[in-house]
Amino acid sequence: MVNDITGVNADHLPYSHNFSMLLSVPTWFVTTSILLLILLQLIQPVYLFVLMLLRPFGLHKWWHSPDYQYPVTTGLVRFFFGLFLLYQMAVFISSTGMSRGVNSFLRHIVEGFTGQSIQLNIAMQDDADNAHKYTEIDAVAGSAVDDTEQAKLAEQQAEQQAELNELKVQLSAFEQNADKYERHLQNALTYFIYEYESDSRSRCEITPGTRIIELNDYELLEITKLEGDPARYEFVVKPCISAAIGHQFRSR
Repeated sequence: MVNDITGVNADHLPYSHNFSMLLSVPTWFVTTSILLLILLQLIQPVYLFVLMLLRPFGLHKWWHSPDYQYPVTTGLVRFFFGLFLLYQMAVFISSTGMSRGVNSFLRHIVEGFTGQSIQLNIAMQDDADNAHKYTEIDAVAGSAVDDTEQAKLAEQQAEQQAELNELKVQLSAFEQNADKYERHLQNALTYFIYEYESDSRSRCEITPGTRIIELNDYELLEITKLEGDPARYEFVVKPCISAAIGHQFRSR
């Protein structure tokens, strides 16, 4: 993220790089929570099945202490409560914009296990479905079927198209939330770079109203704050003009 904002290697901005890692903590927290909840939902039914299988033989008592009562009921409550938490977590990540990072992480895991790439292309599926439906309607019309059958097919097509449009709207809302969340992260990181990583004084000549980060003995990263709401920042790599070096770059 630091490189995307500044255009230079993140090694030159160690504090900002660490801050960018901290900004990714919420996404990792949500991702690990989702994985644990999914794992819980996969294990809990197996646990309940084994517990019910051992109950007629009295072996289920070996799994718990004598004062642990109602293990099956407790397991069912945990299962449904886990489903509720999983649903709430899904709603949370879709509304806050974390869905892109979480989906990308989960997609890489699935692709690693299956070896197949996962892609979502609603537009292509829409065109293929429409072409198939139009073919069906034309075939029905050409086979001299009554108008009632054609009306039913047209109604089914309209309903499916409405569902597809609703899905597109939801996906568009998810993308907008994800873009907004990423912009918030970038704005926070840019502000941190300007306020805490850059210097207002240096051995190199500094343009008035700007701050700089020295990349090496001969180059610096100049940061200019552009007025606006929200504030924007411009990053430019320039030669270092000091008392000893860089005079050939001085504008005349």
